[in-house]
Amino acid sequence: MVANANTDGLDPQIVTANAQITKVKTVEAQSPEAKRIVRQVEAMIPDGSPVAWFPPRMNEFFKKNGIDKVVARMNNDSLDKDYPGYRRVNWGVELPRVDFMPFAAAIADLENTEPLLEIQSLEIEAGRDEAQMQRASLVLSNLVRQ
Repeated sequence: MVANANTDGLDPQIVTANAQITKVKTVEAQSPEAKRIVRQVEAMIPDGSPVAWFPPRMNEFFKKNGIDKVVARMNNDSLDKDYPGYRRVNWGVELPRVDFMPFAAAIADLENTEPLLEIQSLEIEAGRDEAQMQRASLVLSNLVRQ
């Protein structure tokens, strides 16, 4: 009778342990896919400091889209709470002279070709001297290694 009383008290602990085992098995099953995604993300992030590779990358990207003058400056960075081991770097990107249609196409291309980049804000000002030309500024957030 004492043995039955002792084992009855173990039932909730057994249920909790079985639930934990199920969770562990689920995580183990998801592990290969998660590792594959991490390898893909790592491959998209160049080596070195973002200050060294991000501004030239933006210059090259916009030049490819017909926009010659681009100034990219780092605003700040912070740890990314959703992705341990990574941080978010916020950039200010100024384009002093753009034609709206090529610029709009470039922005669409930027969002499609740079999956680790997020446009936080966009501002376009009409040119005073040349009506067809605008000044644009972007605030971008980029995921980088910690």
